[in-house]
Amino acid sequence: MNCKAVLFDLDGTLIDTSELIFRSFAYALDTVLHTEIPREELLWTFGRPLSMIMDTLGGDKADALLDAFRDYSVAHETEIALFPHVVDTLTQLRAMGIKTAIVTSRIYISTMRDLEILNLDPALFDVI
Repeated sequence: MNCKAVLFDLDGTLIDTSELIFRSFAYALDTVLHTEIPREELLWTFGRPLSMIMDTLGGDKADALLDAFRDYSVAHETEIALFPHVVDTLTQLRAMGIKTAIVTSRIYISTMRDLEILNLDPALFDVI
């Protein structure tokens, strides 16, 4: 097999954001809709665009729900972490001449902010 490129999702693949995502949902749902949704019932949201999720959950309050989610996430973003061996793996792929990319449903500025927080060099990726 001749591998030319490896595409990585960001959340749950390169960085561990699951707990922050769950807490951000809890905060937004409580603040805007005054409700709770069990974690198990939020699993369908992972990997989907946030605006679509908020439309589904919040209806006419989707924008407020999205704002609350983002406010909480940004205020607590330093709680995220790289999964073990991410930098070593990316460095090895580069040394092998294999292209790498981040593919995510996140907005670009949020992706870049998390890379900066985690000191993950964007130069390790050919495309973000």
